[in-house]
Amino acid sequence: MSKVPISYSLNRLKWRIRAVLAAFGCGRLLTLGSVGVATIYTTERLLAPPYLVRWLISVAIGLIVLRVGWKQLILPLASPLTPNQLALWWEREHPELRGRLSCLIELQTNPRFASVDFLHEIKNQIQEILPTLNRAQAIPSGKAQRSLAGGILLTICLIGLGLAFPHEKNAFLRQLSGEEVAWPGSTELVLLPIWIEGEDAPRIPEELAPGEHRLRIPIDTRMNLRVRAQGRQPQLVQLHNEGSAKPMHNLGGGEFSFSTNPLSENTLFTFKGGDDKDGKPNLQIILGETPPLENWTVQLTPPAYTRLEGSTSTMHEFRIPLGTQITANFTFPTEPKAVTINTEKGEITPTLKNGRWSFSFNATENSRARIAVTAIDGFVDSEAASLRWWVEPDKAPRVSIQLPATRWTTVPGGKIPLLLDVEDDYGLAGITLLPSPIGPGVDLPNNQKIFRALPVPPSNAEETPPPPFHLEIHARDQALSPGLTSALSPRIEIVGTTAMEERLARKMAQTREELEAALSLVARPPESGHGPKRVRRKMERILEALEETLLERVFSGLDPGTEFWQQEFSQAFLLSGALPRGSLAALLMGKRGAPLLERAGLLADITRAGHQTVEGPARYWEEATQNNLDTKPIRQELEIQIRSMLEILTAWEDFQSAVNLLRNLLDRQRAIHFRTREASEG
Repeated sequence: MSKVPISYSLNRLKWRIRAVLAAFGCGRLLTLGSVGVATIYTTERLLAPPYLVRWLISVAIGLIVLRVGWKQLILPLASPLTPNQLALWWEREHPELRGRLSCLIELQTNPRFASVDFLHEIKNQIQEILPTLNRAQAIPSGKAQRSLAGGILLTICLIGLGLAFPHEKNAFLRQLSGEEVAWPGSTELVLLPIWIEGEDAPRIPEELAPGEHRLRIPIDTRMNLRVRAQGRQPQLVQLHNEGSAKPMHNLGGGEFSFSTNPLSENTLFTFKGGDDKDGKPNLQIILGETPPLENWTVQLTPPAYTRLEGSTSTMHEFRIPLGTQITANFTFPTEPKAVTINTEKGEITPTLKNGRWSFSFNATENSRARIAVTAIDGFVDSEAASLRWWVEPDKAPRVSIQLPATRWTTVPGGKIPLLLDVEDDYGLAGITLLPSPIGPGVDLPNNQKIFRALPVPPSNAEETPPPPFHLEIHARDQALSPGLTSALSPRIEIVGTTAMEERLARKMAQTREELEAALSLVARPPESGHGPKRVRRKMERILEALEETLLERVFSGLDPGTEFWQQEFSQAFLLSGALPRGSLAALLMGKRGAPLLERAGLLADITRAGHQTVEGPARYWEEATQNNLDTKPIRQELEIQIRSMLEILTAWEDFQSAVNLLRNLLDRQRAIHFRTREASEG
């Protein structure tokens, strides 16, 4: 076994002694500190002692903690440990040393009392024994460990409680620092901004000290006092003034209010409720008197773009256009010391001319001006009067394209009806139709209802049809910051005559299918009251599609008689500004003029028949069903009307067959002519 130096063993023992003493002292200190903090908290929470008593208790507990720390930690660690003392520690718990360690240390200190060989022999024996010695047996640490563990556990519990109840912790720490803070769950009254009679915003009183407030108001003024109860909600809050207590009105949510009578002298209000009875918050009212405003007038000059005339009013609140010039005038029965106009952007200095005060500014945003008057004696009424305004900016123009209402198809040489509904707050600066495949851009009239029949230039659309496009409208107003709005029409397509006819034939085939479906609904007995409504709605959709197809056909100009009806439709659009369902059919039935021929004529016939069906038996059938009347005659009439529409479609198909037959005969005649000429020339 290797030999251990004696000094090393003694130093290790010394450090263990100090570690055990430090652990024991720290444990005692943590335990006592935690108990002291808990004692202070319990005293504060349960007894709520005055500040002086609270301070004395805290100082006493602090002195006790310092004394224990000095005796249990500082002094033991500061005491020196001599080698003889350390040797005795070893020998007390290890009898096998038999005093040799202390003897060796003593002889090494006074070597003249022993021979060198003797010292060497004892040293060798001790060095052989030292590795077998146990420091833990010589210096037990169980008590120190228990002390330290107990102190740490109490400290952790204290910290955990603080984290679990942060409001309690914050209130306790603030009270330790000297602040007057209510405990969570206790009642704490807080004074809210005060409403003064005749003012449209509350005043915030001046805070002289925590819970002490002061407010200067004009004489003979009513106030509405409000407080909020934080923490535990009391059932009653009282307002104390001149020895009397009056209950405040409970508004709910912890708020209480009280409206005072006109005050004629300085006074002091205090508020008490729940366990908040320390007389705070309190409010000191200082009354003063300023000369009242008289002859109040406000002149409004709207900006030029609105085209509105100026006006004069005696009111204090206005809604005005952006950029309005506001000029306020007023007088006083006696001259004040000073007058100031306070706004959100700063102060405005009013002008005085011939005894009349005035100020002027340009309104660019919602704001408010308060007129502060200083009396000769120095009293200041910060809001002797007020002026408030809300700015209503000019909204961007609203452009709605009524026509074309859906996808539009036309042919070269036809027309595109453009019906616009334009709205703006104060008028437009301009409306522009941007360039498109049918022509360059044009400026449109600044009207609310605008109609233009845009001509489609001739082109060879049979071979190279142009790509589909949209008409784009730009509208701008005359505001200070002009608003710009754009609107796009539905897709517009220019096709050749053959393609136009093919699309029309497909639409008529689809119309036949829908009419046959409606006829099947009418022919079978309805199982419920929803059958008549379904038929009416289906016929309305058919009529709407027929009117759109008729409008396309008329403005395409492919059939004779369309020029007259183009003008009639255009005039109707200008007058009505819209295209309600059935309007074209009603116009066709009520207006006499050049008849529509060929396909346009057949479309007009079936459109009129559809309008009569919708407004006649289809509607009557639904009403009779709702009134529990006999519907059989009406159903028969409706069936006849739908069949008449199908007969018109049959005539359409016969006409189409005749046209196709004539076209085939012409093609055959042309072919015979070419062959005859080739034979004669050959």
